[in-house]
Amino acid sequence: MAPVAVQPASPTPAPDAVNPADRASRHAEELDKELGVAAPEEQESLGWVVVRTVALLGAVIAAIYLTLNVGLRRLMGLQGVPVGKASVVSVMERIPLDQRRTLFVLKAADEYLLVGGGEGGVQLVSKLDRDAVERIRAARPPSSPVSLSPFLQKLLSRRTGGPTPPPGV
Repeated sequence: MAPVAVQPASPTPAPDAVNPADRASRHAEELDKELGVAAPEEQESLGWVVVRTVALLGAVIAAIYLTLNVGLRRLMGLQGVPVGKASVVSVMERIPLDQRRTLFVLKAADEYLLVGGGEGGVQLVSKLDRDAVERIRAARPPSSPVSLSPFLQKLLSRRTGGPTPPPGV
């Protein structure tokens, strides 16, 4: 018998047998192209991301403001007093008695009313003498709703030209 020469297997695979890792990477690239995902080299710059984030934050804050300020007023039927028009009813003073009850001094059509408010609703306590209330209000100095530091009071008095408050006030 004559020796038969055996040829070694070829190192290159047949075209049908592709490496699974290569096939997976090609499939991922095709998916990225179909979905429109940018390659890592084509990502957006950090500056653009920050600008877009700040713009979106501003839009969210504006939507919240409009919802709370306009939407809830309409939903609850609340109407603000138009600018330049005097209100018929105004709260002159509010005095909390405890966490659940409060006394109000209301001015309604040139009458002063003492009204109590609590869990049970609002009730008229009594009508107040108009002259007595106006005399008491004129006798006491107007109080500011926010107490200012002496430094700010001094700055405001310089700007308005009013008298400077004494030190320690």
